[in-house]
Amino acid sequence: MAIRRQLECLAEELKCSICLELLDEPVVLECGHDFCRSCITRSWAEQQQQQQQREWGCPQCRGVSKRGSLRSSLSLASLSRKVRELELLPEPGEVHPDPDPDPDPDLPRCPEHRQEALKLLCETDG
Repeated sequence: MAIRRQLECLAEELKCSICLELLDEPVVLECGHDFCRSCITRSWAEQQQQQQQREWGCPQCRGVSKRGSLRSSLSLASLSRKVRELELLPEPGEVHPDPDPDPDPDLPRCPEHRQEALKLLCETDG
């Protein structure tokens, strides 16, 4: 189970912050953030409709990039393809079974540590 969780964390890192899917034809901007080629192209087209410009903002950090500065990332493309092959993430619209079903779903859970029951402690209790 621990390996599966680590692989799921890896899959999360390989998601495009625009479409929230695994990177497809990943490209890297000058600021270092990566996106699906089609997602960033569409985002920049929307920016262009709003205002004429030669420089484009990163949707994540608002850093500026030049339109022709998209660099393909073969290593991210390869990793995304391998994660897809592992079928760690559900297809769009598909429900993914929880690998660790909660024995008591009504019990309040810690928002930071999903598997732990919520505990209330005074600061003086330590």
